[in-house]
Parts: sequence; C-alpha cells; structure tokens
Amino acid sequence: MQNQLISTDSLTMLNNRNRLHDYLHQPREEKDSFVIMVDVDHFKQINDTYGHAEGDRALIIVSQALKKACERLGSSMFLCRYGGDEFLMIAQTEVPDDVVKEVRNCLQEEVAKSVSRSYKIEASMGFARWDGNPESFKESMINADKRMYEDKRLA
Repeated sequence: MQNQLISTDSLTMLNNRNRLHDYLHQPREEKDSFVIMVDVDHFKQINDTYGHAEGDRALIIVSQALKKACERLGSSMFLCRYGGDEFLMIAQTEVPDDVVKEVRNCLQEEVAKSVSRSYKIEASMGFARWDGNPESFKESMINADKRMYEDKRLA
C-alpha cells in the first residue's frame, strides 16, 4: 500500500516520476522504444479562468484518454504524469506516429463525452527514439520535449 502511494499520482491515478525512475532501471527486451511527451495546451488559461478544480478535471480527462490509448494499442507501454500538465509515455513500437494518432483520437472521445465546457482541451505531443539505456533517457526526453513544443507552435 505504501509503495502504491509513493509511486502513484493522487489526482490522475497514473504512475508518477518515482515510478518512472524504477521503470527506467528495469531490464527490458531490445526493441524500438519511443519517449512521447504530452502537454495540455493552454492549461494555465484553464486554471486562471475557471479555477483549479476545473483544471484538475481537465487533467483527469487527459489521463483517461491516455489510459484508453494505451489499452487500445495493447503494446508494451509505460504512462506517467510527469508533472503539472505534462504526461510521459514510453512505447515499444516501430510506429510512434500511430501512438500519437491514437492518443489524439482518445482525447477527442473523452472530451466529447465529458460535460460541455466553454473551453477546449487539446494537447501537444512530441516523441524521440530511446535505446532503453537509463543513461540516455534524459537526452531522448529532451528531444521529445523539443518536438512537443514544435507541435505546440503549429497548433
């Protein structure tokens, strides 16, 4: 029970950064893996305009969409709330574009079925290849983060 509390984000019930650290140091198969960064667009504006409770609700909707995408893809995936309005996925896949597309589809579905709001919930995403070595993870994450901000600029 204590382990779960230490490794789970209390709002979204996703893994947290403590669990990410553990995951990075687990033995794994040699497969193509990609780090995928997901950032909620205009999140500060949601909090400032509608309050933090509504911001929390938006984060829960995004986390539900990410969980649904992982279930649908069925491949080996790791998902965590990285911090604030940023989420991180590690997908063992040869086609990271398909993962991003499925996340976008699931996000649209989750937003559509939630109670109507006067704001949109959208997310920017970027990914980078990761070789599975814990020592190179930070570099992959930085590259995924850069691509995520490129996606944000294009939105």
